[in-house]
Amino acid sequence: PLQTATITARVWSWRKIRSIIDKERLASFHITVEDAQFVAGDKTEVVDTVKAIIHNDTAFSYWNAEAVVAVYTNDQLLGVGETKIDQFKSGEKRAIETGLGILPVNEVQRIEVTPKVNIFDAGNIMQLDS
Repeated sequence: PLQTATITARVWSWRKIRSIIDKERLASFHITVEDAQFVAGDKTEVVDTVKAIIHNDTAFSYWNAEAVVAVYTNDQLLGVGETKIDQFKSGEKRAIETGLGILPVNEVQRIEVTPKVNIFDAGNIMQLDS
């Protein structure tokens, strides 16, 4: 099992939300996750995965988004994976499948799926004709 983990933020910056556009993007950000399920692999070649449905219920379509998946048992982190979501359109529901590696368990107690989108990058927002 995983003994230690480290998260390192390499590139980051603080940004004060000033403009009305930024405030509207932040207020309308609503990406939800449903039906997250852990699917155990064969413990030799097939990795353990999490399947879920992610719904872009925002007013914006995004060129790039991500979903970070973490699974736990007894509040112990067992595995983390990430899935890229390209051209994630407003109102769209998308099935995702995230590999976690080969974990030492066949079931987990808790699944967290966290959407990641840079809503302040105007270049990441798709135009209506895209």
